[in-house]
Amino acid sequence: MENEICVLKTLCYADIFDYPLTEDEVFTFLISDTPVEKSKIRIILQKSMHVSSKNDYFMLKKRSTNVLDRIKRKKISATKFAIARKYAQLLSHVPTIHLIAISGNLAVENAEQKDDIDFFVITQAHSLWITRLLILVLLEITGKRRIKKDVKEEDKICVNMLIDETGLAFSQRRQDLYTAHEIAQLKPLINKNSTYEQFIAANSWIQQFLSNIVVPKPIRHTEVGKLRSFLSRFEYFAKKIQLWYMHSSITKEFVSDGLVAFHPFDYKEYVLREYTKRCKEYGIKTI
Repeated sequence: MENEICVLKTLCYADIFDYPLTEDEVFTFLISDTPVEKSKIRIILQKSMHVSSKNDYFMLKKRSTNVLDRIKRKKISATKFAIARKYAQLLSHVPTIHLIAISGNLAVENAEQKDDIDFFVITQAHSLWITRLLILVLLEITGKRRIKKDVKEEDKICVNMLIDETGLAFSQRRQDLYTAHEIAQLKPLINKNSTYEQFIAANSWIQQFLSNIVVPKPIRHTEVGKLRSFLSRFEYFAKKIQLWYMHSSITKEFVSDGLVAFHPFDYKEYVLREYTKRCKEYGIKTI
């Protein structure tokens, strides 16, 4: 019964995004604080009266129409992935960038045609602001920069979160199911010096929510090139210029020396509220 509750929680979370799951995805993103074997999950998916299936996808009962939408979005996402790889490769020439990963809906191949492309970036220590400035310049030149006032955001690049390598671990107040999911579903495109592995290892707390996620043991690299060190000298000025420019339009963005996160509205609150609502329909407590 306890394992079935975990499976239903997982499907409830996915249902918020109209996102049926494969058996492997249910296993990978299982909402549980203890690991569960795939064989047990398979039995639950086949026998639970609350689960339906179609074309090897699993979802809550009476939600099978979402399967066609998912198949359509997967095809759309493939095109967007190609665009993301192209511009990630361009941005990788910025020497202070250590990681570029796809985040959001595209990371799980659930993007719609009108969607932009979200990038999550990790920078060299103490170079977040100069790195962001260089990213914005490159995206502006190529016409791919996503700005708030864009009427058409399709395939534009939105760098919605940047952190530097001195603050890889998320603080305790940010440790919740939503953030765990966002971290677990990242798709790295550029990964220098095992930065992705270091990031996941630094946030091993995600296993408290998604116990089947594998946390790697990273190899630590500490080399800093001369050019990177040179660029870091301009960090203070880059931060001042950008904060001045952003001042009049900041809403719910979070800004610090080692983290910049852009959220025009707090999607996390909406997702967790909807998750709780869906779970209650099955008599499942989420706290």
